[in-house]
Amino acid sequence: MVVISDIRSKTAPSQSKRKISQITKIARHHSATTTGDYFAFWNNRWKGLGWGKGGYHEIILRDGTVQLCYDAIYPTNGIANHNTNTYHICVVGNGSFTQAQEDAFEERCRLAMSKFNVSVNNVLGHNEFSGTA
Repeated sequence: MVVISDIRSKTAPSQSKRKISQITKIARHHSATTTGDYFAFWNNRWKGLGWGKGGYHEIILRDGTVQLCYDAIYPTNGIANHNTNTYHICVVGNGSFTQAQEDAFEERCRLAMSKFNVSVNNVLGHNEFSGTA
């Protein structure tokens, strides 16, 4: 079982909500950085883009700890034109991930699949969504 760091009370608030039944996909992201967490991404990227909220519901740190950033009822800014129906999980790294991260992703993804009734065919990498580069 992974260690959860619940930071939901410390993240930028979301002004929009959705019904859990709207979630039909789960996205796996990578941060394209060697380190980082929600606060580093917020201060060094998202805030500068003018975003009002972060990009991911969960962030899996290098040691496998999961930062729980947003409740599923709040869409985040993970993939343009796909946020209303997607639950976003980010793994910190750029193509090289630790076993702890892979184990945490598998556990968290399986939990989300069960919770949102999402099939494995609808678990996609960021670039597998239509209209992404």
